[in-house]
Amino acid sequence: DWIDRRGMQLDVALARGDTLPLPVPVLERAVAILLENAFTHGRPGGTVRVAFVDGALQVENAADPPRAAELAAPREGLG
Repeated sequence: DWIDRRGMQLDVALARGDTLPLPVPVLERAVAILLENAFTHGRPGGTVRVAFVDGALQVENAADPPRAAELAAPREGLG
């Protein structure tokens, strides 16, 4: 699978009882998008970390900072 080909790993730090006040389908879609972005834009060989911190889901990875043009580009599916 493409994650393995990039040599990346997933580190999950969630505990039983961690909850977010979202319907399951919305949460599943949000997590899928966050993980896809983290693996797509992360450095090959890096690690994507998922944790529940202060009542929020946190997804982080080592990635090069986006260029200004990328930040200003319109995104599909938002709005």
